[in-house]
Amino acid sequence: MFNTKEIILFLILFILTCHCHSQTGGIIGYNFGYFTTKSTFFDIHEYKMDTQYPESNFNFGNFARGLNIGFRVGDETKFFEILWTNRAVRSNTTDPVESDGDLYIYKVKYRVNTFNIGGAFGAEFVKLGMSVNMGAMRVLKKYDTQESFSSAKWDDFFDDKKEPEIGLGFFIVVWTQPFEFRPYYHMSLFHNDLGVGRSFTFKTSNAGVAVNFIIGGVRGR
Repeated sequence: MFNTKEIILFLILFILTCHCHSQTGGIIGYNFGYFTTKSTFFDIHEYKMDTQYPESNFNFGNFARGLNIGFRVGDETKFFEILWTNRAVRSNTTDPVESDGDLYIYKVKYRVNTFNIGGAFGAEFVKLGMSVNMGAMRVLKKYDTQESFSSAKWDDFFDDKKEPEIGLGFFIVVWTQPFEFRPYYHMSLFHNDLGVGRSFTFKTSNAGVAVNFIIGGVRGR
């Protein structure tokens, strides 16, 4: 199977060739979002951390951010696209907690990666779009001493557990050369529990805005 870095590299190389085709455009951008349903797992984990390690000042929010990379085919009134999207929420890096004579710090990341297949239609500068979004969600953690934390690897929180993510995307494209602004809503169709129990279901629906740079021929006009 291809890993995330290989997929990103392939998409970037593909995008760099898009200028050769007037009806094909590459997409590189960044998104800022908010998970509209916070998982009960994070509430409980935050409570446990505050109870067991009150000096750690651990907290986990709902705000997400990540990359958009893809390509599209179309004209000034419509387009079809395939977009890889990453959205991740990270906890704060905790204050140091002493254990066995060393000071340890801790961080948790909640990540949803999807391939979004869809399109949009409308006027030259404003379009409405919809997509089918398929991918996976994952919870990761990083725990190490202060000295080693920056080089420590992210480990799976639930023993190398990924859960399929399937949803629908709804968005508006507002074109302002050479960028587009895209308010969006990703509606998750299923609950994911990662095998940790029904009370810890993860609902990955999220809303936000993406800012994309369009390379090639398919822009707003």
